[in-house]
Amino acid sequence: MEDNVDDTDQLLELDEYAYENQGATALSCETNRKAILIYFVFLCYLASAGYTITLPSMYLFLQELGVCDSTAFILGVIICLYSLGQVLSTVLLGRLAKRISLSYCILLALLCDVVGNILYAQASSVWMIVPGRLLAGLGAGNVALARRYISSTFPPLSRTSATSYLANAQAIGFICGPALGAIVSFVDFEVIAMQFNAFTTPGYIAALSSLFAALALALFFRQLPKLQGPAPVLDRTSVDNYGAKKAVQRKGIYVLLFVFFIVTQVFVTIETTLTPTTAHYFGWTAQNSDIAEDCDGNTHTDPHENGVLFNGLLFMMMGITAFISLSAMSHYKKLPMFNASGAPSPYLDRGMLIVGWIIMLGGCLVAFPWASDLAVWRFVLGIELMGPLGYCIGQVTALSIYSKIIVDSGDDPTKLMGWISLAGSIARITGPLIAGGLFWADRVNLVITVMFNVLAASFAVVLFSWRILTHEQEAPLAAYAASIQ
Repeated sequence: MEDNVDDTDQLLELDEYAYENQGATALSCETNRKAILIYFVFLCYLASAGYTITLPSMYLFLQELGVCDSTAFILGVIICLYSLGQVLSTVLLGRLAKRISLSYCILLALLCDVVGNILYAQASSVWMIVPGRLLAGLGAGNVALARRYISSTFPPLSRTSATSYLANAQAIGFICGPALGAIVSFVDFEVIAMQFNAFTTPGYIAALSSLFAALALALFFRQLPKLQGPAPVLDRTSVDNYGAKKAVQRKGIYVLLFVFFIVTQVFVTIETTLTPTTAHYFGWTAQNSDIAEDCDGNTHTDPHENGVLFNGLLFMMMGITAFISLSAMSHYKKLPMFNASGAPSPYLDRGMLIVGWIIMLGGCLVAFPWASDLAVWRFVLGIELMGPLGYCIGQVTALSIYSKIIVDSGDDPTKLMGWISLAGSIARITGPLIAGGLFWADRVNLVITVMFNVLAASFAVVLFSWRILTHEQEAPLAAYAASIQ
């Protein structure tokens, strides 16, 4: 490649590489590629909805099965096992997909999801839920397979839009899953020795959905090829102001990995402790009586008869707020107030990161049970500030800065994007365990206290690192970095 080749020429060569390396079995027709993308969008939706449909009822399901002495911690363990299964599946299926057809790998994951959700629905003790959620987590590895397929076969210039469809599908799944969980809270019947109620029906729905996805795969997508290796990395040594002219910005990368880990921890903490908090403080249980006594011996006069319904609605509200926040974050830079000079301010990303942190800190203060008193409206407002609003702003902004810094670094963007995915995976595995243990020790008081202090410490790190969280504004390379997420 000549030294005077510009970014566009490099990206066009990468496009040619993508088409030439799909193999004889690849579907090169544009219509078929769109069909595959639609199927992968459905898989990502299924993984998100299948996970969140159980969140409104799982804590109460554990209590129904007689787990009273550490229900919140056991809930954290189960959520942790789901995330662990997803990480293991991502690694194992990713390697397997290079040796056998991608169709077989997807089918294997879907069968794990079917078996796992049936075990969950049929559970008569917590020891059936544990392997069930681990298997369901293994089934969620399909999300990584979908991203890898798009990364290795879609042209880089269209890869960003394709990955955004997958992200939107997951966001919609986070809305629809809890909504379905709330709707089935009214279900209570038995068919052929199978009990359908607020606790078991989510598992049956998730299993049936995965079975439908497996059937669609067998009928229409049996010939998906093996995963190809990643496209060549851009030759930045031939581009002005890149490569040899810039040292690797390791400090900024390490700070953003830490930031991404913390913001993910905040969200999984909310996922884990929301239902225990509503049961403990508001009496949102599944018991139908005038006075309900929870596993801690606390009595609640006039409890809500359908705690699963209210939990589902609260999770759904979080999903809607997150979807709106993500949509706003993808368009706010185009507003005249942020784009007066024709290009976004170089301080805008870092400013939004600080705004996200301030919102999360404010949410902690609002949701804290001062004097052991916690009103429903304060808890809901605090959760909305910490979770879908502050979390979305913090995560999206951190990813935006990170994707630009790694391109400036001159290192392999694919490898560095793998680092931030690993940071998120570690947070999703360890977060539920920590949150469940803290809630078990001292309810939501200790959870929010620890969360506030961690956020305050990380906020200081962000402020101290203000100067190193910089990047150059080069649209073609930044778009390439975003496309490999």
